Amino acid sequence: MKSWLFGQTDAPLDPGANEGQDRLGIEPYSAGLYYFARSCDTPMTVGLQGEWGSGKTSLMKMVQSRLASEAADRDAVITFWFETWQYGAVGGSDSLGMLLLRDLTNQLLQKLQDDPSVYKFREKMGTALRAALPAMAGMATSMATRSDLAGDAVTAVAGALGGGSNGGRSDMRACFEELVEKALATRKGENPRLVVFIDDLDRVPPKLAVKLLEVLKNFMDVRQCVFVVACDYDVVREGVSELMGLGDERGGHRKREKVDAFFHKLFQVQFRMPIGVYKVDQLLREYLEYWLLRRNGADPVTGDKKAKQLKPGIDTFLSIGSTSVNTKGVRAEGWFQLLLELLHAAVGTNPRAFKRYLNLVELTSCVDYAFGEGEGEAIQLAHWKLGNPTWDAKTLRWCMSLFPIVAMQQRWPDVSAALLVRAGVRARPDSPYGDAHMTDFERRLRTIVNRWPVGDRTDEEVETALQDELFVQQLREIPGLDFFSADSGPAAQDLRRFARIWFELLDCGAGRDDRLSDEELDRITAWSERLGQMGAASIRLTGLARLREQCMTVDPRAGDGFCALASHVLDWLATNQPTYVGGKAGDDKVWIWVLSRGSAKTLMTFYPKASELQIRVNATKNYAGSWKLPGLDRPGDRLKAALCGLPGAQPSDVQDRPSTFWLDFGRGHTATRNELLREFFTTFLGEVEQVAREAHEKPVNTTSALESGAQDQETAQP
Repeated sequence: MKSWLFGQTDAPLDPGANEGQDRLGIEPYSAGLYYFARSCDTPMTVGLQGEWGSGKTSLMKMVQSRLASEAADRDAVITFWFETWQYGAVGGSDSLGMLLLRDLTNQLLQKLQDDPSVYKFREKMGTALRAALPAMAGMATSMATRSDLAGDAVTAVAGALGGGSNGGRSDMRACFEELVEKALATRKGENPRLVVFIDDLDRVPPKLAVKLLEVLKNFMDVRQCVFVVACDYDVVREGVSELMGLGDERGGHRKREKVDAFFHKLFQVQFRMPIGVYKVDQLLREYLEYWLLRRNGADPVTGDKKAKQLKPGIDTFLSIGSTSVNTKGVRAEGWFQLLLELLHAAVGTNPRAFKRYLNLVELTSCVDYAFGEGEGEAIQLAHWKLGNPTWDAKTLRWCMSLFPIVAMQQRWPDVSAALLVRAGVRARPDSPYGDAHMTDFERRLRTIVNRWPVGDRTDEEVETALQDELFVQQLREIPGLDFFSADSGPAAQDLRRFARIWFELLDCGAGRDDRLSDEELDRITAWSERLGQMGAASIRLTGLARLREQCMTVDPRAGDGFCALASHVLDWLATNQPTYVGGKAGDDKVWIWVLSRGSAKTLMTFYPKASELQIRVNATKNYAGSWKLPGLDRPGDRLKAALCGLPGAQPSDVQDRPSTFWLDFGRGHTATRNELLREFFTTFLGEVEQVAREAHEKPVNTTSALESGAQDQETAQP
């Protein structure tokens, strides 16, 4: 296999390296922070707030680099960088602040090594430390000789930091301030100052992070000092809550007020990382340009003659989806911008998360490449060739499929698996609702967006005839998504936005006709099959998916609803975990069982039979006796009555035999009716669980919710 990896490291930006260019557009923010740190009043503590991977380290490195490179600054400013996480495991849980004080003091003392009075000053600092830290007089000697502190010493020192007398703290603070003055007196530039960068505070335990900030405020917040601290607000909030005992406080607003007050005490300036305006489009553009150049025979690193020739065509392709403005092939105006908006919805603009996403795209492409080894490029799905309408169209559709698929896998893996399985199948080819052309993928994507062909459609028609009911049920079952909740959270909102943009992206290559053709979907279908082969994101046929294929053959209009009901029953069992009732999906049926004397008995089955979708129930008096489950027929009778009372039910819908009864599901199927069936069957299973428990333990009298539900349905009949 050829070496063509492009993996993105998530290392912070290195301003001194050639590759350390500002690709995210944060230079104005670093310049602003530089001007502020250089000219602000002191003492000053700046808090850079941002989530992990939001670019805090890169921003501080850019500021530090500028302070070191400007001649006027080199003569006036001393900078110090403290890598918090490297010290997080040293000593006890209270030692981190002491380590900062030790290392910073040692660096300042080194600035004074040519000063004859430095030895007397070390003795003075030792005296101040002994006053502030009576428990660790030995540590003062260690500091005075500039030797490293032992781990046990650091622990004890930090404990004393928190409990020393006010007089001791004042002496130590005054001594540190004098040390700063002496060190800065060696500088010849204007407005001298010490600028300290504290990094990776969000990579240590929250309580430890807060204690470091307390030491900084109590001992080092002195004139001519500027501290720039990178931290995640949530980490500090957790640490403050732990230290102040706010963990059990119910008033979230009150808790936040206390944390905010702590922040205001520590930081005179709080700057939030501007991840919302980061130019991650540059990362995406560079990635695409790299491979478009490389796979078309150019060197993207050196920018050879071939690269310069290809560059105008690539720019045109990224604009309209074709290398020629006069093409007669596919044109997709604005497709790159749509792709970028789609990735914003799924991946966001956090630099580390975006690089991680590009690495996943690359890894998936490598696996695809490996599938084609020894068999030529025909089997490979990746396509980067440009130069004629056919090649341009293939490359465009490759980008429109893999990039969104990988983004969905990373953000919503369960949704991705349900969306992509059997993506190219047309399960309702004879539908009269204007959707016969739709593949399962298009139907599911429209289900997320709630976007259907123009026409007067009732809610019932949309829910029953147009939507993929099984997919709807799968969305309901995904933990934490709350897709159909009235107050759905960011995950569901971002998913709707993502799906809407993906539909527009796929549709923009064919004149935006509000339907997805085979040509627009061919790469989606191919990738769903390839990813299934890879085992990625569980895109494979589960038992329920195989059953669905049979059910859709029997009844294309009701098959999804039938499987959605079966899926709901299985989800109820998985969520409630009853002791005596269980179930699973097989290749040709869904089997629900009840335990009796240690063996599983078939309580209920969902399966396609001949031309009908049947739900067979064995909760009858015959089986109650033979299975030694007295009373099993009572919940069975109540379920039967409820089924007969369904809106629009015909006498022939429920077939009754001495040993069993069954519902012919397809006749009269509607989404509203399915809602009732979900309630009926889960109530029935709960009652059967109670009957089985009574048989094994002791009898318990219960009132059946299902019986009252059935009576209500009978009353509601016209």
